Amino acid sequence: MAGELTPDEEACLLIMAEGGSIAPIARWEKPVYELARRGLATRKDAFNYIISGAGRERVAQLEKEHDAALGGLIERSNQIGAGQKSIRDFAEQIAQKLVQVAEASADAMGDAPSFALEQWLRAIRDRARELLREKNAR
Repeated sequence: MAGELTPDEEACLLIMAEGGSIAPIARWEKPVYELARRGLATRKDAFNYIISGAGRERVAQLEKEHDAALGGLIERSNQIGAGQKSIRDFAEQIAQKLVQVAEASADAMGDAPSFALEQWLRAIRDRARELLREKNAR
């Protein structure tokens, strides 16, 4: 948007919004003078600039933008969390089915369930790799 603030200008404006004043020296010289030029800060004296009414309005806008961005991050995090839960739930279902396969195989072949499980895991892993290769080749 037109009139975007640099990170240093934003920092100065937020400090002033909390009741502080900023001296235009060192790193803060350029952003303080720019805020004053744009009417977002007011010169109190040579070493103190304070926020103006327009600056307060801009801070309110910044806070809305920050809240919206944070809300977006939280929503995305929730979506990822829900996706991860769905994946964990699906993996649990697979584990339960593998136990059933191992027990059925052990009953049919007379092997120990843990041995049958290892054999099936190897076969399933190999088949899954084959399917991934086929999918990636398309």
